[in-house]
Amino acid sequence: MGVIDQIRERQRERKRELSSNLTSDLILGMKLSEFARHDISLRIHSEVLSCDVWLCSNEKTALQVKEDKPGAITYTINELRKLYKLQPSPEDLRAIHDTKSIFPRSKIIDSSLKETSDKSDRT
Repeated sequence: MGVIDQIRERQRERKRELSSNLTSDLILGMKLSEFARHDISLRIHSEVLSCDVWLCSNEKTALQVKEDKPGAITYTINELRKLYKLQPSPEDLRAIHDTKSIFPRSKIIDSSLKETSDKSDRT
């Protein structure tokens, strides 16, 4: 094992140690800005979507969750902020979620909802 590999392994060990020290109560008490500063992923059950989703502090953490659990649907803090601004209806939230499940690496990049003339066209 080379020096670079040893450094990377030590960094991974340190992140695991930090993650194990973060209890669910501590995580749930965090502000979003604080959550975003850590490499954290949190599985949450959504009543609206009737499934579990993963809230991830950043894109790197989201990619790690998807690598470990290929079927996982992840939302980063930035996406959560955009969803909050968007204030989607339950139907719109399901459409967003369905899109993320069909396109696993898709991201929410805009926080505006476009109206269509025929609501049956919405996907």
